[in-house]
Amino acid sequence: MVGEGPTRVDVCRKCSRYLKTRDARIGNSEVPLEAEDLATIHLDLLAGKEGFERGK
Repeated sequence: MVGEGPTRVDVCRKCSRYLKTRDARIGNSEVPLEAEDLATIHLDLLAGKEGFERGK
């Protein structure tokens, strides 16, 4: 798991994929998911650097 704050990356080492997850209880629940996805592009880059592909 990577990330601090309401959005994090959960990884599966078996299939080498990841999902970004937002915990609305922590914050940013008023931000549209599309905007949050763009604002956390650094998490995608970190996951990719570690060899993970984004899940569907």
